[in-house]
Parts: sequence; C-alpha cells; structure tokens
Amino acid sequence: MHLIYVDSEGPVAATYTEQLAERAVLSLRAAKPGKRIWRRQAPVEDVERYKVEVLLTPADTRVCDQWEVRLKDGKLEARQREQTLAGLAMRGGHVTGEIVWGFGRHRGEAEQFLWKAKKEGPQEPTIPFRLEDLVI
Repeated sequence: MHLIYVDSEGPVAATYTEQLAERAVLSLRAAKPGKRIWRRQAPVEDVERYKVEVLLTPADTRVCDQWEVRLKDGKLEARQREQTLAGLAMRGGHVTGEIVWGFGRHRGEAEQFLWKAKKEGPQEPTIPFRLEDLVI
C-alpha cells in the first residue's frame, strides 16, 4: 500500500497501487499549491493506525470542492471550505441541536444531504469499521 501525506497534516489517504498514489499526489499538489505533498510505501498496519481513507479508483483522485451548508433558525448558509480529492470529501448530513448540517462535493449535493438529515432527524452515531474485527 501507499500512504499519501500533506505537509503538516500527516497522512491523509492511502492507495493499493503506485499509479493511483502518484495520480493522487499530483491532484493534491494542484488543489493545495504551496504545500509539500508526498507518498511512501507502507504496510496495512500503518493505514489502519492512521485511519485514512483508501482511494480505490481514478475518480477518487479527482480534485473537487468541499462544500458545507447549515440551516440555523430557518436561515440557510453555504460556504466552500477547500479543494480536496473526491475520495476524501466529506459527504453526508447530520443534526446537532437546532442546527442541521450538510456536506458534499458541490453545493447542490451538500444541500441534498442537509434536507435529508432534517427530514430524518438526529441519528445514532455509527461505529467505524475496524480491520481487527474481521481478522481471524
């Protein structure tokens, strides 16, 4: 496996192949000019320890915008947070108290997640997947 690092953020993603890792590095350099970005080969244990997203396809390495929308007191606010890789973009929605949040790769997607979260209401948190649970 290959771990991908961004400047002082540390490892942000992993890939199974060298070609996909190189593509992710080039895309991140375009999305985050001025930041040092590199990759290294790493064992699966490192990927699990850092809990990074594994990029599986070339589509995951596309540069996209990370959008955040929130609904508070009937007022909808939206902002573009940063540019990132499609496979790293937060996607989904949730409710915290009186605020409803939505996140997506573009504003329309973020708003769809927001309205879905508003309709469904607060949800129980999900337990993250752990590789140790599957290893026998």
